[in-house]
Amino acid sequence: MKTKPIRIIERQIYKWPKVRRQVDGDRTSYYAGPRQFAFIEKDLLVLIRTTPDERKALSAEWGAGPYESAYGKTIGFYLQVPLDETNAEQLLPYIRNSYQHALTWKGV
Repeated sequence: MKTKPIRIIERQIYKWPKVRRQVDGDRTSYYAGPRQFAFIEKDLLVLIRTTPDERKALSAEWGAGPYESAYGKTIGFYLQVPLDETNAEQLLPYIRNSYQHALTWKGV
């Protein structure tokens, strides 16, 4: 039996300080303290905080693109990546970077 991608990711991120999750319907959101850094919605991983280089790499390797909400609204700075059990482990460094950025972000 295959391990669900969400379980592969959660096994790692719960080891990081200040991580918590919030489940709302079919969306599981992850926070570093008060700041959201990622969420999983159906078969998509959505990263909130990525660098331009990460965006290019994720787009080239996994077909990532701007997040489109269920209401048809595109949120360009959210990056959606198709998620399955074959790439969940490989996406962990990008999730970690988004987490790190959320922890250190000072706001505007």
